[in-house]
Amino acid sequence: MAAVHGTDSWVLVNAADRQVLNTLVPYEPSLVIPRLRPGPLPGGEPEARFSLRGPLMAEPVIGLFAPDRPSQPDYNVGVAFKGAIVQTLVSSQVLPPGGVAAVMDQHRKIVARSREPAKWVGSTATGDIQRRAQARSEGFAESVTLDGVASLSYLTSANRYGWTTVIALPSATLVATANRLTVQALAAAGGAAFGGLGRGLVRLPHHQ
Repeated sequence: MAAVHGTDSWVLVNAADRQVLNTLVPYEPSLVIPRLRPGPLPGGEPEARFSLRGPLMAEPVIGLFAPDRPSQPDYNVGVAFKGAIVQTLVSSQVLPPGGVAAVMDQHRKIVARSREPAKWVGSTATGDIQRRAQARSEGFAESVTLDGVASLSYLTSANRYGWTTVIALPSATLVATANRLTVQALAAAGGAAFGGLGRGLVRLPHHQ
């Protein structure tokens, strides 16, 4: 617990039916803090969990949990922090006009989003993004954003917890950009060609 003292995070200890310890509040053996998802505790590898509402606060929270033993654990020990930390990071990114970025958890829930986070955080990603994330098909592909914009999106590979990031750019923006670059390239090529032709004409011998 000393590791999180003075930070924006706190320690949790979960049993199967309740939280045994939550350093957001003073320890009291008789205090019952319900788990968000009662039931058998997950074992195996540590995992990251996102919740739109924590048991003790009405805002998104993220926790990193590890079992006390790999098989049939009695407890999960975790460090939790506010989802606003990830949201601030996503919101600070500079994106092209119309672009949107989002972080998704292993269940394809939106953890943070650069545009209208209050509306979309906690929502499930669109079907095409869900399928790509489940198939671990990272890279570029056409998609539609949660707000209905046809886009070209880039899906990152999943991290050790199965979380991914997706960045989408409107198809219309890409087409306009491509057209502008094509015109610029043709103009540059044309200028170079006419410049070369002009230099060639200058070099031609002049007959009297």
